[in-house]
Amino acid sequence: MDTASRKYKLAMYLCLIGAIGFGLYVRLRNIDATGLWLDEAFSVSVSDPQNGFFDVYRTTLSDVHPPFYQILLWTYYQAVGFGEHTGRYLSAVIGVLLIPSVFLLGRKLFDEQVGLIVAWLAAVNSFLVQYSQETRSYALLSLLTVLSFVIFLRCLSRGRGQDFFCYWLTSAALINTHYFGYLPVFAQVLVLLHMILRSEVHSQVIYRFICAGFFAALTVIPGLSYAESSFSRDFWIQPPETVFFFKVFLLYFGDTFLAALLAVILISGLASMAQNPESAIACRLIVFWGVVGIVVPYVCSVYLRPVTTQRNFIFLLPAVLLVAAYAVGNIRDVPVKVLMLVVLMTFSATPLFRDISYLRDPENPYSRETHMRDIVISVMNKSSVLPIYSLDAIQFGVYFKLLGSPLLVSNLEKLKTDLSLPSHPKEFYVLETNYGPGFAQGFKNLERYEAKIIDKEEIGHVRLFKIRTFEP
Repeated sequence: MDTASRKYKLAMYLCLIGAIGFGLYVRLRNIDATGLWLDEAFSVSVSDPQNGFFDVYRTTLSDVHPPFYQILLWTYYQAVGFGEHTGRYLSAVIGVLLIPSVFLLGRKLFDEQVGLIVAWLAAVNSFLVQYSQETRSYALLSLLTVLSFVIFLRCLSRGRGQDFFCYWLTSAALINTHYFGYLPVFAQVLVLLHMILRSEVHSQVIYRFICAGFFAALTVIPGLSYAESSFSRDFWIQPPETVFFFKVFLLYFGDTFLAALLAVILISGLASMAQNPESAIACRLIVFWGVVGIVVPYVCSVYLRPVTTQRNFIFLLPAVLLVAAYAVGNIRDVPVKVLMLVVLMTFSATPLFRDISYLRDPENPYSRETHMRDIVISVMNKSSVLPIYSLDAIQFGVYFKLLGSPLLVSNLEKLKTDLSLPSHPKEFYVLETNYGPGFAQGFKNLERYEAKIIDKEEIGHVRLFKIRTFEP
């Protein structure tokens, strides 16, 4: 390798290290500025290190989620300790690992320049940063999606046994992290079938892919009965509205101008990619990735069961950033290219450097702050110790535990039972959030005991009722 090549490699890796370092900074910045929101509290509760392995496995599957992330979180808690924000640091590390992963994918599909551009776009993207600061599985879903494509391409190009072993591990982890993890794997299957029809794949490679897919499928068999029962019950997700995917795209970037600019860049990039024979494989893979990721959930939501939530589509964002990086990388005029990158980076970073109060605003789409922590502290500071009930007893219960309180929270079924007893509680608290049906409207047993709400405290999206019962 000559001196010029060494300097180029050094500059490239320094630029990548810069993206990783900046990505780490913005993911750790304000990571503990807000309390846990409802779903985070559930994840923390399920992966409580005092729970057993099979308890974590069964509880996660019963809640309509595959178990891999919760088991990983449980293992992490066993190693580093159990705390309110501890799990967010695991997500931050996972989010940082996405940056070199998209670099590898960009370099594999296109070249090192595209890899560096997409690495920086991923480092500063506010949507990715947001879910790298939550104790939830979405950061892991995006990372495993990208890694699965990197290893899939490596299997096609090299065909080594260790590559297929890694593909099996990654695919198994992906489909056991989130049900949307099946979609990237399905897209890869379609790409492979297309290549088989064009006689572009050796029979040995096909055989090894079949083996990897078979053993990955075996990992989901133990949870099939849980999945079937979970999907048969009612769920809160609604069918997608007409503008659903436009809203997802806007949320990806958090700024109308930036989203509009990237829509133009995206169209330009796809058109350029389709016309370039050297980018045929990359174009095919990204189009399959996007079409499967949009059409399958949409059809399922419209005709079978709604599954579309905006955060579930985080696994498509790396594909969008790849096309944008390719389009920007194809700009021949260097000053124009640099200015375009400056615009993209500036507007992408804006939501990340707002005031902390912006993160604590429940109406902010980039915040999941529900002020559960504040309401729990308020209860802990009350002079009177009363029974506590909630529809979200698991989530509120673990929050009391995280804050060092011995107070316990029972569910509303327990409240019904307690109110039926002769020695029913004369006064009690009820905690609720905006994510479920209102307690006052949904709990009919209060009328039987002539119960009255004598005090109400509301902070953000959570409420605390103090209720007194009077004998009829």
